[in-house]
Amino acid sequence: METSRERQSNLTFTLQPNPVTNELTVDIRGTTSEIFIYSLGGQLMYQNAPQVGQLRIDVSQWTEGMYYVQVASEAERQTKSFVITR
Repeated sequence: METSRERQSNLTFTLQPNPVTNELTVDIRGTTSEIFIYSLGGQLMYQNAPQVGQLRIDVSQWTEGMYYVQVASEAERQTKSFVITR
């Protein structure tokens, strides 16, 4: 049986600012991770691997709307959303 300690995530990340206009900052903590950003329609907009720490991504040329950031390690995968506004 798993304990709560075994289920505890070793991977966390934050997105700032949200909403964003020009530059998105992704701060990844924990295990070495790959990062993917998808449009609402599922188009892969960005990929970088492996990444830990703070990453700045220029989104100034991307269309306004909602996007999904997926951070994945060998053991787990987490997804968060952000919005681009002008």
